[in-house]
Amino acid sequence: LMADKVLPKPCNGPKYADWTEVDQLLKVGEEYGEINEAYLKLRRCTDTKQAADLYIKLMEECTDLITAVTSFMDKMQFDENMRQQMQRHINYNNSIRDNGTRFKREEV
Repeated sequence: LMADKVLPKPCNGPKYADWTEVDQLLKVGEEYGEINEAYLKLRRCTDTKQAADLYIKLMEECTDLITAVTSFMDKMQFDENMRQQMQRHINYNNSIRDNGTRFKREEV
């Protein structure tokens, strides 16, 4: 278990000062599209070395999507504390749905 957790930070600096909620939401869609492209490239790849690089690229795009969603939520005035509370709520709800089959059981 890591002692230090890294949470996504919203892109809310001066570069994005004039971005609207719609701009932020469109960025979510753009990043989602980039995940699809990266995944398809990885699926089509037959070279092991290149596949390793494409896998990292896919994970970068996934992380960009997390950042874009965080930025959208921030723009909607849903701050870090609220996002943490919502994540706990969603995790809990998912843990009890479908008789608890959504999450892998952790060994104690």
